[in-house]
Amino acid sequence: MAFPEELLPLAYSLAASYSGKGLALDDLRQEAMIGLFKAAEHYDPNQAAKLSTYAVYWIKKQILEALDKESRQSLRASSLETCPQTAQINAPDPSPGQGNGIELPSGLPELERTILRLSLEQKLPLKEIASRTGLSTENCKQIKLKALRRIRSYYKESLPVR
Repeated sequence: MAFPEELLPLAYSLAASYSGKGLALDDLRQEAMIGLFKAAEHYDPNQAAKLSTYAVYWIKKQILEALDKESRQSLRASSLETCPQTAQINAPDPSPGQGNGIELPSGLPELERTILRLSLEQKLPLKEIASRTGLSTENCKQIKLKALRRIRSYYKESLPVR
């Protein structure tokens, strides 16, 4: 079946209804699109249900699975903040004129670097970081947790296997 473009507003409105639940709106929209693709793939026009009704199920299912996965990952990442191994990443900052700070992996996006530096070096609360970056507090929290997951993944990959 061809992609049902007329259902894009439906997918986006369902994604917006889950906004603020743990994923950014863009991520929710992507998950809604995946759900819409799955609905189009599995839809049988010989059934009594309309495609839009059928698509709602698949879109919600995809979004809820993504929120559940993000929630589980965030819970694991938040334990990294209090983990004693986090202190091991303290090192002189290689940036010129920047004094001592934490050394972050080079592949970390700039926004994640900024939020981590404000949080870990300057010990600013998320509310203050949000006002400085122009983001919501929840968005800053999610970005910080994502950055911590990236760092943990980076160090897991770079450690020698025993």
